[in-house]
Amino acid sequence: MLDEVASQAWAKLVLSVPSQWTQRHPSVPFFTLGMAAYLDAKSTAAMPSSIYAQRSVRDASNAILMAHFEPLYDQLCHAIGQYFGVDAHLIADQAALPGFHIHLPHPVFANEVASVHRDLQFQQVFPLESFEPHEVFTFTLPISIPPGAGLNLWIEGEKQFHPYRTGELVIHSGLKTHQAALCCAGNVVPRIALQGHGVLRKNTVALYW
Repeated sequence: MLDEVASQAWAKLVLSVPSQWTQRHPSVPFFTLGMAAYLDAKSTAAMPSSIYAQRSVRDASNAILMAHFEPLYDQLCHAIGQYFGVDAHLIADQAALPGFHIHLPHPVFANEVASVHRDLQFQQVFPLESFEPHEVFTFTLPISIPPGAGLNLWIEGEKQFHPYRTGELVIHSGLKTHQAALCCAGNVVPRIALQGHGVLRKNTVALYW
């Protein structure tokens, strides 16, 4: 989807706005730029309404992303629309825009520390809708990737590693068990990826995070 020059330019832009990042771990440099349902849609007894459900907070986050990355979103929608053969669009009025995972180099990221999981966020973001397995998916667009980084995917119980390549859009169902392979430890290359999910509705694809 992106060549090396474009990927580097977008990664540089992400790195230029650290004040807009959200730190997601207290002791290691894992951040997001933008809101993510798997992190922000959780409710507790103390906070029955999640931060993700607060429209004003979500709108503010989406506005920051759109101000910096609108051309990238246009390319993303075009690429995913071509892949599925239907119109793809963002749904900023309903959900968070696709955002960025940011892992800065740290020794712990040499290990398999990312969670092993399935992506069921659509159940939180669209609680009144139901989707068939083929109507949901996850995507990753790596724009800065250290050597060895990629995706661990379990197929029929067998772990398979799929390497990431800078600028190459990766789409998978999200419902199969998977894990990010970070490999962001002994080198100076940060791991930065545009991350999100999609749902197919009739003849359109809605993208969110």
